[in-house]
Amino acid sequence: MSPSRRKVVGVVAPVAAVALYKGRKDASSGDEAMEKNAKEHGERHDQDRSKVPLDSGMVRIADYDPIFGLDFVYAMYKGLKSHTELERMQARFDSSGANTSEIVFSLGGTLFATIEPEKLKSILSLRFKDRGLGNERKQVMIPFLGEGILETDGGQSDDWSFLALFITNPRLKKQYKIVHDFVDTLIEKAMANRERYEKEKEHSNRRIFIYELFNQTTNAAKIRAESLNILLVGRDTTASLLSNVWFELSRSPAVYARLRAGIDTLNNEIPTFEQIKSMKYLRALLNESLRLYPVVPENARLAVCDTVLPVGGGPDGESTVFVAKGQLAYWSKWTMHRRKDLYGEDAEEFRPERWLDGEVSGEKGLRVG
Repeated sequence: MSPSRRKVVGVVAPVAAVALYKGRKDASSGDEAMEKNAKEHGERHDQDRSKVPLDSGMVRIADYDPIFGLDFVYAMYKGLKSHTELERMQARFDSSGANTSEIVFSLGGTLFATIEPEKLKSILSLRFKDRGLGNERKQVMIPFLGEGILETDGGQSDDWSFLALFITNPRLKKQYKIVHDFVDTLIEKAMANRERYEKEKEHSNRRIFIYELFNQTTNAAKIRAESLNILLVGRDTTASLLSNVWFELSRSPAVYARLRAGIDTLNNEIPTFEQIKSMKYLRALLNESLRLYPVVPENARLAVCDTVLPVGGGPDGESTVFVAKGQLAYWSKWTMHRRKDLYGEDAEEFRPERWLDGEVSGEKGLRVG
């Protein structure tokens, strides 16, 4: 198990997993797969309702519990406790036989779960303004992080807010206070040293984030919120990437030897930016780590207006799909990056060479995007 996966699952679970598993249903391709998944994850499945054909690009999945979805909440809880939620997600997509599913849940509502790149491009780029974070994410994150870049968007919806009831932990306020008190102490120390920093800045190009925040506001709560948001986005993502790299290097002597050979050409000199850019195997190694262990492996966005997904509708699966305001779009990069039709039969293996051009064959390696 990769050392940073526990942290990753803990961060994204309140954001996406609760909303998704409120209404997910395993769409098994056969009795054996259905029974196996039920035994592994403690869920019950009604074979007659498990999968309803929607079109050639999607399946519609019905709840076993159409009112509260408690079986799915319980299954999600078990996955989080055992640190197997990402694998459980992957098993669901694999057994459904579809890259996108419309999940039927709670009083006839639906959500879309996808591992289709074209749909993800639409959600995060082409139709980005059509979706927001949703209130349940803000209800969980704002008491801890405050209002910052992770909780701010242009969308606002009152739907799904009751889901926060399922993830309320009575110990959270006490845990939040521990973090807040620690950060507040650092802010007070920085505030006391502000005058010295301003004098040193006159003779240096060095800038320190927290001191620069003081030029924007002296509100301690706002400074704490911005600091925590930036630390989570900047530090933890980088820490997760590096942890996963060291994890794979410790298991792959050949990969380590090839990486070391490239670094040895620097002759113990500190590399320039251009030299780092030219280290193709290092870049391939980082790309492969981000493929197998994306630092944000799953996420979700709520439609703030009527919109569409670019493909998946119609008899051939190539037409657009209507998405109503209030519907959730969920995606799993963890699963998408393990699709064998995209990355080959060895998609589950850590192989940086897949990102390199073949020196003899001339075959092009993978490219980001």
